[in-house]
Amino acid sequence: LSLALIFPLCVWRAWRRVPLAMLAALPLLILLPGLLVTFSKGGLLAALCGMAVCVIAILAAKSGQVVPLARRRWPLILAVLIVVGLAVGVLGAKTVGPRLADAFGSEANSTLFRYYTWKGTLAMMESRPLLGFGPGSFPSVYPQFAGAGYTRSAHESWLQLGAESGVPALLLLAGACLGAMIMAWRRLRGANWPVAAGAIGALGAFAVHGLTDAGWGI
Repeated sequence: LSLALIFPLCVWRAWRRVPLAMLAALPLLILLPGLLVTFSKGGLLAALCGMAVCVIAILAAKSGQVVPLARRRWPLILAVLIVVGLAVGVLGAKTVGPRLADAFGSEANSTLFRYYTWKGTLAMMESRPLLGFGPGSFPSVYPQFAGAGYTRSAHESWLQLGAESGVPALLLLAGACLGAMIMAWRRLRGANWPVAAGAIGALGAFAVHGLTDAGWGI
């Protein structure tokens, strides 16, 4: 989503044509409703975090231009934020809202199930911390450590990676993400700052989504 947000800006900087920039916004217009239609709590959380990090990166890159512009156009910016907020609120109330209510409404829900799954995955990781049980082994090995019902994934990418490939592999991937984030932050000072800001947002969403679901194997 953060890269889709940046894409129209990149197109505008390259060609300075409104129709092309509007066309470049289509991926964003497809992804946002798609996120709401899927009812994914983890996806929404990751998207919000990714977009927030992307905005922070943009402000860091162009604070000298953004702040004066915001002061001059604050009524327009406020109006846009209100409209977008209302639209997201209405759609979210009909999609993500009921799922959030269910998550805290009863004990037989996905949130509690995830808790016990994470607990079992942690025990699985602790039993073989160095090399794990092997990539893709979770569905067959996890039943030995399950504290709730059977599941084919840990619903937590970081824990599942540690259980399947070991703690060193987990640390290597976390270090790679951190290193990429630092490199992208340094690129905010260059001409390709929009791409760097979008990449920072994508990395943030990637890391956060791994806390709520295990989609990396897919």
